[in-house]
Amino acid sequence: MTTGTYADEFAEKHYRIMVMRDSMHAVVPSAGTGFAITRKVLDAHRESNLLPEDALTEDYKLSLSLSEEGYQVHYVLERVQRVQDSGKVHWEYIATRSLFPNTFQTAVRQKTRWIFGITMQSTNLSKVIHNNKLSFIAKYSVYKDLKAKVGNILVFPGYAVFIYFLISLFINLPAIYPKGTLSYFLCEILTIIMIYRQILRAIAIGHVYGFRSVIASTLIPPVMPISMV
Repeated sequence: MTTGTYADEFAEKHYRIMVMRDSMHAVVPSAGTGFAITRKVLDAHRESNLLPEDALTEDYKLSLSLSEEGYQVHYVLERVQRVQDSGKVHWEYIATRSLFPNTFQTAVRQKTRWIFGITMQSTNLSKVIHNNKLSFIAKYSVYKDLKAKVGNILVFPGYAVFIYFLISLFINLPAIYPKGTLSYFLCEILTIIMIYRQILRAIAIGHVYGFRSVIASTLIPPVMPISMV
């Protein structure tokens, strides 16, 4: 895993989502790297193509197909003790480290391919709703993946509000969300939720990558990453 904010944020989000989905028996999407398939599945698909060829995210579509067939995809999370050269015993997770772009431009390209492959090539909301092979919680987990193509677009108005806020620091402008209104109350609640999410992110990154990565990905600049604004 490359070091830096983008890589650490990606790793933390993947780690948190996979653990939660596995515990809820939802659809656990394959991340490609470190993905193992049992011989039982290989034998059952001997006469067909196991890996989909019509999606950029064939690993995600494969895990969805396996869930529809009744197979449970698991996210293995296990810690072991390792004796360091100094003789100190250190706990660390068994992990397959993958590479993630460590620049903003390449990270955007990578995530764009993922969003396109998952939300536009693997399945659609209508198929998910009418799929009797998936449980309610499995359908909900896939829905959360599909809404990314809408959620990422809805972020843009937030930038306009943020620019308005910066201008209001120097020019006397009317308040967008006056104190005491519903919008103001919702902003306070959202702020609390985002801080709580940062705490969870820091804990997850600290467990796997150590405190130095926590500093780089959750605490600067100057208190939170600029993406949280």
